[in-house]
Amino acid sequence: MSGWSISAEVISQRLGDETVVVHLGSNRIYQLNETGTRLWESLGACTDRAQLEAQLAAEYEVDPMTLTFEAQSLLDRLIGERLVVIRG
Repeated sequence: MSGWSISAEVISQRLGDETVVVHLGSNRIYQLNETGTRLWESLGACTDRAQLEAQLAAEYEVDPMTLTFEAQSLLDRLIGERLVVIRG
């Protein structure tokens, strides 16, 4: 993956530790927990998965293999739901 961006068809709002994400094209609503919210917020600041994982690892005490698996799983779901699009 060479990078990503949040879809132009998406709006989101942080509510406390969680984030509500709405895909305007499908009218589907998603709720991200605290760690999902941190990943979501980091998408704009990080240019690749390694940078994203390094940022999350600095914030959370988690096994690196678990972090890689969980981050990739959430990214795959966000991409699959068309909330995030792959760039270039």
